[in-house]
Amino acid sequence: MNHRSQRTQLVATPLVVAVTLAIALLTAVRTNAQPAPGSEDRAFRTATLEESRALPIASPARAAEFRDRHAGAWHVSVDPMSGTLREIYGTGFELDGPVDSPIDVLAAGLEIVETERDFLGLTGTPALDAIAFDLIASGGEPVRAGALWYANFGLVRDGIPFDARSRVDLRIHESGVLAAILLGDLPTSLDPATPTTAAVSARDAVMNRARAISATDLAIVEEPRLEYVVDAAGHAHLAWKSRVEGIAANGMPLLRDVWIAARGDARFLTERDHVHTIDVTGDAIGRGNLSDPTTGLIDMPLEHLEVSVQETGNTGLTDAAGMFTVPNAGSSPVTVVAELRGPFVDVDTLDGGPDLRYEMVHTPGTPVPIRFNASPPEGVPTETAQVNAFVHTNYIHDFLRSRLDLPALDVPIPCAVNEPTTIGCNAVYQAGTLKFQDAVGNCRNMAFDTIIYHEYGHFLDDVTGGIIDRALTEGLADAIAALASGQPLIGANYDVTQQYLRTVDNDTQWPAYECGSSVHCAGGAYAGFVWHARERLINKLGEGPGTAHAEAIVLLSTLANPINMPRAVLEVFLQDDDDGNIANGSPNFTQLARAALRHGFDPPVVEIVKFTHSEWPFATVDSVNDLDIVATIEPFVGPLSSATLYYSLDNGSYQSTSMMPGGATDEWVGTIAAQPCGTWIKYYFEATDAIGNTRLWPPLAGDSARRLAFSFHIGRAEVIFFEDFENGFGPAWTHGADSGVDDWEAGPPNPSGTNIYDPTFAYSGTGVAGTDLTMDGNYANDTSSFLRTTIDCSAYTTIWTKFRHWISTERFLSDTLRFRVENSSTTMNGQAQAIAATAWTPFERDISLFAAGNAEVDIQFLLDSDDTFTAGGWNVDDFEVQSVTCDTVTFALDKHTYSPGESVAITMNGGPDEPYYLLSDRNFGDATFQIPNGPEIATGLTNNQQLRASANLDSSGERRLRRNVPNNPALVGKHFILVLISKNTVWQRSNFFEVDIVP
Repeated sequence: MNHRSQRTQLVATPLVVAVTLAIALLTAVRTNAQPAPGSEDRAFRTATLEESRALPIASPARAAEFRDRHAGAWHVSVDPMSGTLREIYGTGFELDGPVDSPIDVLAAGLEIVETERDFLGLTGTPALDAIAFDLIASGGEPVRAGALWYANFGLVRDGIPFDARSRVDLRIHESGVLAAILLGDLPTSLDPATPTTAAVSARDAVMNRARAISATDLAIVEEPRLEYVVDAAGHAHLAWKSRVEGIAANGMPLLRDVWIAARGDARFLTERDHVHTIDVTGDAIGRGNLSDPTTGLIDMPLEHLEVSVQETGNTGLTDAAGMFTVPNAGSSPVTVVAELRGPFVDVDTLDGGPDLRYEMVHTPGTPVPIRFNASPPEGVPTETAQVNAFVHTNYIHDFLRSRLDLPALDVPIPCAVNEPTTIGCNAVYQAGTLKFQDAVGNCRNMAFDTIIYHEYGHFLDDVTGGIIDRALTEGLADAIAALASGQPLIGANYDVTQQYLRTVDNDTQWPAYECGSSVHCAGGAYAGFVWHARERLINKLGEGPGTAHAEAIVLLSTLANPINMPRAVLEVFLQDDDDGNIANGSPNFTQLARAALRHGFDPPVVEIVKFTHSEWPFATVDSVNDLDIVATIEPFVGPLSSATLYYSLDNGSYQSTSMMPGGATDEWVGTIAAQPCGTWIKYYFEATDAIGNTRLWPPLAGDSARRLAFSFHIGRAEVIFFEDFENGFGPAWTHGADSGVDDWEAGPPNPSGTNIYDPTFAYSGTGVAGTDLTMDGNYANDTSSFLRTTIDCSAYTTIWTKFRHWISTERFLSDTLRFRVENSSTTMNGQAQAIAATAWTPFERDISLFAAGNAEVDIQFLLDSDDTFTAGGWNVDDFEVQSVTCDTVTFALDKHTYSPGESVAITMNGGPDEPYYLLSDRNFGDATFQIPNGPEIATGLTNNQQLRASANLDSSGERRLRRNVPNNPALVGKHFILVLISKNTVWQRSNFFEVDIVP
């Protein structure tokens, strides 16, 4: 849909006032979260803050509140750690008219960010009030990309800038619509602006950290300067930021920005890697194409080559046909000089030989034939690499510049080829430099078309605001290589034995379960989205227009410098939009949405189906009544066409039952027949809206390998052991390593490890147990480590354990996570698959075989790794062991509706000869009943409860009797709740039984 519907009208002048009014209306949904005590000390225990930031969590309640104030459809999301707003987009706010110039955009943007400090959470303390805003853009102006204006504002406090992640991004459509507000890491508190740690101490700390990872040839290339950097809890640390380069322990180049605390101890806070490589070793699978290293050499015009006359210094540049003219006076012979250098690339060879150079004396008036790599006919491989680097770097520059108004690309980027190596097939982008390795083993020389385009894609990412997310930059680089080459293979025939390195024609789904810790593989989700969006646009619009539109919306969206892959996908949709109202779709919404869904990205809709459900407790004693499972299900496009409850009994196959509308708005009820004591029930929901969109709750319930379902037991539960790790491990736990590194820790989960799969929040509270919570988030290589506790279960016979886990392992075969009770061993990922969770997942098992009557039940979490890739490993929360028994008290009538005077059959069960007390009430509540000479028991009724009968059960623990309903017409229409209090080993309450009196 392209029409405008239900658009909020904000009529005011001038333009700035209209935009400001629109933003002012948002202040009602702001979250003013403060960091948890001590969070500033523990939030920065990892090496790369940018790698695993929490994705925005949709806030349906805030969206609903927002819709109450403004007509239309809206998406509102918050950061799960800091509570600050992250994204608002949807119907859009109409301004007073079209936006025609950067001045209008800049004025509106500055007015918004300065006036709406409370909305941004940047007010309330003198420190927050002191924060100012600075436009992040080339030349200090907003950037126009197609029909959108990008106005990105960074934060500054007393002249000290914040890290590039801390920003306020506005997306304004040229038609005069504020289309989106996208917020980065905004602070909720911050350090004073005065350092107490000297810059020289920070410099020493940076060098010491680099030495600690066995880096050599170290040098500080950017001296420490003050900058604020915001941690996951929202606290802004005053830091010394510097850049260090060197050689890492694996022989690869090292170039990192490092932040050291500028107050207190010179402690490490976080760092950002600026070396982005192909990082490929071993074999891969692929195909070839006509532009790979196996195609024959052809004569290629060298466009953008600088040619000079040595005697005068005059220069000229070649055109697309390789032709050039150098101004010169007179007809005397002159020396013509050319190297593979021009305004957009400067090629150098690292093999020890000279750079290719043409130098020859010519007489003006006679054509000068400059030839490189002309003989022998098959060329010289090291010279071929230099020509390839020059031609293809110029090509990708021209490809991008013809589609992007981005002068930052117009620099002679250094391009080094023939780099000697023993590592294998590799290429590197390193802070404005391209490097390509020479042939070694089965690896061919890496200086060829798609590999060069890929590395130049990192350069584009860098100059549009900096490389923030490693997986995204790899996916973007592959997407650019595919768009530029017009085919899906990256690195075709890069290896003698392999057909290609990667393909963007893939089915990788974000967040890439199969990829383990590989950012190149995970990046395939975004690259695949781009490629399949291109295919669908070509199918709709035709080859030429479809290709051009795909290139435009993808490349223009890079100017927004998105902070993660889902945000990058959203930016492409915003580029396709033609009216600033993404809630009414866009001209090619269907094509983009199908490509997004294929790769695990949700299209930018508010929320297709919203579920609200209160999970059942661990156990219920009700084995008499049917079990009503209730959920609130709200479709964005209504009404629901179906709602289904899936349930499993005692871990059997899942059964389904249709859910029926309940008494409240959007309430649905699915009923499971009454089950005997001892039954284990698992369940999840499925709902389909009016146009066929189907959603599950929990979201992973449909994944048979990692099924996340709710569960509960029929019986009486007693907690034997519980640990939520809120106070560390405590005395019940021990941990260590049989070999390698013991990196088990307890505390807040790691929000910024080098892998993208660790959780950013605990399942409950703030503490978890896990492997490596404070460094880079990855477990160590060559390690066999354990977390162990011993539990006394001697008094129990039926015992269950349940905990929540968030786990990941490498994508190959050798790393395993196991949960062991005594001699049992449940392998969480198996020997032949990886796992990469994206949510806290329940794990529940019956351990009675090993634990019943055992006073020292040994329980262990184990991790074993080899010497290759690593991932996030274990994260565990809310570990519990409970006994589920069937010594329950039950109560039942023969039906649920009676008329005045009608006979009622009553059945009661408990312990032999035990006294019982039958209570009734009209409402549920929190009242208690005092057992004579016994304990006080919670009845679940209100204080108006009535004692209807009291006697003893028989010797079998049962009593059956019959009574009549009072013959009183006034009872008609009344609702009663009955419950039995009796004893079966211990005093307890029975199930509730509800009765209605009818005519």
